[in-house]
Amino acid sequence: MSRPSNEPVVRSILTALMPAWGSHEVQRIEYLSGGYTNRNYRVEVQGRAYVLRVVEGAKPSPCERDYLALDVAPDVVAYDARHGHLLTRWIAGKVLADSPPSLGEAGEYLADLHARIPVGLNRYDFNREVTAMFRRAGKVDAQVRACFERTAWRPAAWRGCHNDLNPWNIIRAEDTHAGVRFRTLDWESAGDNDPLFDLVFRFRTNVTMPTSSRKPLTQSRRRSAAFENRNIGMGRISVSCGTRCLVTLEAAH
Repeated sequence: MSRPSNEPVVRSILTALMPAWGSHEVQRIEYLSGGYTNRNYRVEVQGRAYVLRVVEGAKPSPCERDYLALDVAPDVVAYDARHGHLLTRWIAGKVLADSPPSLGEAGEYLADLHARIPVGLNRYDFNREVTAMFRRAGKVDAQVRACFERTAWRPAAWRGCHNDLNPWNIIRAEDTHAGVRFRTLDWESAGDNDPLFDLVFRFRTNVTMPTSSRKPLTQSRRRSAAFENRNIGMGRISVSCGTRCLVTLEAAH
């Protein structure tokens, strides 16, 4: 973490979000690395720590505030619905990038997350998002584009999803509340989608894998969407749900 070069801008955003805070009460501002469309800062005020998200360019999702109200999200202190700037309480803990979960933990986390996210607030369009990324990139490798077009993936089941479950967006919290062991950040992309999207995103990296090449990835006593023997481009996924959910990923050969 380091002192930001644009501290006056950060302070002006803080003042707009929290006009009751005097400039002398903001004791420290440090830049947090990471973030693709936003800049994040740790802010210390009156002995308490917060995280300030400053949005640059991207328009905030009109439904993000609803998802931020979930108890698995950070505690919101202030939110600028027009610009997307966000102030939340600092969460003590480690991101999963530094504290990889076991398969059981990851499966329980995902089942619990999907049980808490409401359906019907927003709809995430994977194909539109990827097409927009290609457009912003300007030049895309022909093989990458061909793979995307060949996959032609379409959701087969719908439920509330996060859609950006990289290991830097999940914190193993030191202090739990309401039985929540993990807190999930960055809800800008949240919306109804196929739960497979979150599952593959979460398991594609940073999970302590078994030595066997074919093992169940999640076993949960919670109910989840039912689907089975689904082709996902690079392999096949089989899911059977009842009083427990068993997921098996099988890589293509």
